[in-house]
Amino acid sequence: MAIVGWNDIEKNRKSKKGGIFFRPSPLGEKSKIRPLGNPVVFYKYMFKYNEVWRSAIWLDENCSVMKNHNITPSLRCAINVLDRRDNTLKVLEGSPKVFQVMKMFFEKTGKNPGGTDGAQYNISLNENGGKTSYLLEFAGSHTLSEEDITLVKTNSLFLLKKIYKATPLEDIEKVLFGDIPGFKETQKEDPCETAIPDNSYMTPLTNIDDFNF
Repeated sequence: MAIVGWNDIEKNRKSKKGGIFFRPSPLGEKSKIRPLGNPVVFYKYMFKYNEVWRSAIWLDENCSVMKNHNITPSLRCAINVLDRRDNTLKVLEGSPKVFQVMKMFFEKTGKNPGGTDGAQYNISLNENGGKTSYLLEFAGSHTLSEEDITLVKTNSLFLLKKIYKATPLEDIEKVLFGDIPGFKETQKEDPCETAIPDNSYMTPLTNIDDFNF
């Protein structure tokens, strides 16, 4: 996992409320989000094993899981966002294809879409062949309001480097294929949902590029 600039977002390769992760509105409905800060990129394993959803984060495509089980992780991106439905801070995770839409703003303007003078986006679920994915649409340039700035200053941002910290190599096979006490109970319904993290998962604004407040 690494914090990256928008030039590093590659093209894609081969609503439950609560929690820290953004959850979309029902199919056919749009929500509005405002990215904050820079994205992170990482590789993620996610699949069912023994009827339980398993997931793990890794730094690149090469690790023992791919070699021993012929399972390739997906390249993923994540960023802090303001969910305009209720103006709460969330983490948006998605494929590089979704983040390409944000990157287009950076390429055209030279501005960070997650900076003070950034952009807002409409996001919805798109269904194709029984599978759903995010559809992101540019909703206009946007300068953070005083209310937005106060909200961000008061709550800080989620520390993505910690949330998406790589699973230790010595543990990754156990996490994905082992019998871990309590794992099934905590993961069987939603593999992405986590408890609200403590303050160690928040990052000071002084560490965020392109914020001028």
